[in-house]
Amino acid sequence: IAPGGMGPVAHPCCRCDGSCALTTLAECDQMGGTWNVTLDTCASASCPSGAPANDICSMMEVVTPGAFAFDTTCAGTELISPVETELGPVLVGKDLWFSYRHEFNCDVSVTTCWSRFDTVIALYFDPNNPDVCPCPTDENLATFLVACDEGCTGASVGGGGFVQLSTECEPEPFGCYTIRLGGFNGDSGIVNLDISCTLPGFVPQPPQADPGG
Repeated sequence: IAPGGMGPVAHPCCRCDGSCALTTLAECDQMGGTWNVTLDTCASASCPSGAPANDICSMMEVVTPGAFAFDTTCAGTELISPVETELGPVLVGKDLWFSYRHEFNCDVSVTTCWSRFDTVIALYFDPNNPDVCPCPTDENLATFLVACDEGCTGASVGGGGFVQLSTECEPEPFGCYTIRLGGFNGDSGIVNLDISCTLPGFVPQPPQADPGG
């Protein structure tokens, strides 16, 4: 904090080349970096260089039910074509790719509703090759889209997606599902990804607004 207790707060800002600088949040956003609000010095920050490994679908990261956090700031965009959402076709940028194996009798929900920017979720599944997660290199990938969401009722700050992989009436088949997480029109930041596997018949609800946010 500036002398006298007034003025903007400076924290480490990690840039995509692996460098670090003490900046305000606004300055870090202008640099296209990631602001580490919980740290005070660059010496305590670990700034990775370059895009995440799962920036391309062929290097997708395996995920299971649980809560995860990922940074899309330095990600590229592998798939340029828009995806169909509840708001119509949207362009997704700075996307990361994950694989989820659906192999239990449960209803799977995937949400990014606690993310601090406007995210988009897209899920893909190839019924003709259920043991392999589809990628953009596959022919007719768009036909494998089984769920996609851009909005999130009750999103805490920015917005996110909330999709159910299966429902009580028509459960999705077992197999390998591709999860694509990106930003609406190329927005980026920290993605909070939550995957739940609940008993059939239980209807999960999107998280409500953060009372402290």
